[in-house]
Amino acid sequence: MSLAAIVQTILILITKHALFKGMPRPAEYLKEVSFYQIPGVELHHWNSFPSGHTATGLMIAASLMIIFSRKKHFQLLFLSAGFLVALSRVYLMQHFL
Repeated sequence: MSLAAIVQTILILITKHALFKGMPRPAEYLKEVSFYQIPGVELHHWNSFPSGHTATGLMIAASLMIIFSRKKHFQLLFLSAGFLVALSRVYLMQHFL
């Protein structure tokens, strides 16, 4: 799991700050559109892709799914939690779907 975290972190940093540097987030892209903002959430405007939170959530889910490979109900729970992290990033207007 530690190796997966290290590899994932390096890949996210390289892609976010080298390949996709300056990609607008929803708040920047839709700045002239009136939309509901979640109270207390600071909207970021740049470096949208890829989502480090989503990558981390899914990396942890995948690692736990491998560890608990014989427990199908746990695997479904972990995968669902990973996707909920991804959906939360879209809901909070930090990333695009």
